[in-house]
Amino acid sequence: VKAPEAKKYDLSKYILNYSSEIIEPVPVLMQGDKLVISRGNLSVIAGAPKSRKSMFVAAMIASFFGNDTFGLTSCIEGGKCLLFDTESSESHTLKQLKRIYKLLDWDKPNSNLIVFHLRECSIEDRIEIIKQAIDFYKPDWCVVDGLLDLVSSPNDDTATNLLILELMRITSVYDCHLTNILHTGKSNGGQMVGWLGSYAQRKAETVFQLVKDGEITTVQPAETRNAPFEEFSFLIDQQGIPYFNGTITRMTKQETNEHNKKLF
Repeated sequence: VKAPEAKKYDLSKYILNYSSEIIEPVPVLMQGDKLVISRGNLSVIAGAPKSRKSMFVAAMIASFFGNDTFGLTSCIEGGKCLLFDTESSESHTLKQLKRIYKLLDWDKPNSNLIVFHLRECSIEDRIEIIKQAIDFYKPDWCVVDGLLDLVSSPNDDTATNLLILELMRITSVYDCHLTNILHTGKSNGGQMVGWLGSYAQRKAETVFQLVKDGEITTVQPAETRNAPFEEFSFLIDQQGIPYFNGTITRMTKQETNEHNKKLF
């Protein structure tokens, strides 16, 4: 039996030229002069169940559209954002949409924010809908809430690897940023679940770690390829709307040592 011919590649397409100009990432969100997320990259929002990950998504999207109260600023004027909710009921997804509108003082539909409710879809359909929506709307930023619902098991090495590689391809082809929400587990020391979490963390530009302590949720730069943004926290008001609670300054190891010396 004759072996199939190997696919021929134009190798010149993949060779980098030393004399080429370095093109810096195009920011999607900044914190002051610090790059938080950029075009052509993935990010992950990680946190335990009920750590208010969806609330943080609402704050981020509101920031993308011009709400500057959370210390995050948008770098894309007139940008388009797609939010894909794979796990919430239709009523909860609608509450999220109205929450974002409330943060932005919008009182009529805005076509630059499109929210998809995919809970009743199969895994295959969810992935295809996400891909087709990105191809059709050409967004600047997409959010998938939650990533776990795009695979049958987070511990399937092959399937999870292929999923993350496909998401990376999408961000590159469509020059957009894609943020994914993923739970952390109690049994694995607070790490993101399974091979899926491991791959997502490895390939992410930024991993936002959410830690809830009482009524306060802190947002930490667990992993980042850029200069780490300042930690900050938020609370939830009586109407179920997140609001900024300030930045958090932590002492360096040297500062901590010097502080401890003064105590003795």
